Amino acid sequence: MKRRQFIGGAALLAAWAGIGPLRSMAQQTGAPAEPAAPKPAIKTSFVPLRRNVGYFTARGGTMGWLSSPEALLAVDTQFPDTAALFLEGLPGRAGRTLDVVVNTHHHGDHTGGNPVFLKASSEIVAHRRVPLLQMRAAERAGNLDKQAFAKTLIDESWERELGDERVVLRHRGAAHTGGDITVFFEKANVLHVGDLVFNGM
Repeated sequence: MKRRQFIGGAALLAAWAGIGPLRSMAQQTGAPAEPAAPKPAIKTSFVPLRRNVGYFTARGGTMGWLSSPEALLAVDTQFPDTAALFLEGLPGRAGRTLDVVVNTHHHGDHTGGNPVFLKASSEIVAHRRVPLLQMRAAERAGNLDKQAFAKTLIDESWERELGDERVVLRHRGAAHTGGDITVFFEKANVLHVGDLVFNGM
C-alpha cells in the first residue's frame, strides 16, 4: 500500500469514527418525532330510496335499511366504527331496537360491525354457511375474539312482514361466496344484493 493511500484511508476512517457516535447520539437525543396526523373523519351518507328503504355508505360494503314507525332493519354491518355511526344517524330510529339485522355474506366489511349491532337489535339473520365461513376467515386473520355471529340461519328463503313492508331473503346458490343471500323489500321494490353486484366495476 502506498503512503498516500494509507493516509487517505486513515483520514476517512478517522472521519467515520468521529461521525458514527454523533449519528448514534442524534438518533437517541434528536428532536421529538412529529405527532401522527389525525385520521380524517369518516364521511357517511344516508340515502332514502322508496317507502322507508334506503342505503348507507361509509367504509366497506353498502348497508341497506328499512326505517318506518313500525319496524327497523339493517342489511350488513360494515365495521365497528361505521356500525356505531349508522346506529347514531339512522333516520327515524330514535334509540329504538332494530327488529332484524341481515348479513348478506361473511366478509369482514359486511359482518365486522355485528358486535355493535348485537346490543341494538333483536336478531341477526344469515345463510347457514355464514357463521362457519366467518369463523374460518377470523381464525386466519387472528381476530376471532372480535366476531359476533348470526343466530337465525336460513337455507333457501326467509320472509317477514315488518310494518307495512314485506322483506324476502333468498339464497340462490354459491356466487361471491358459499353463503350469499339477497334482500328484497317487496313493496318498495328495492333489492339489496351484497357483493353480488359492484356498481361501476
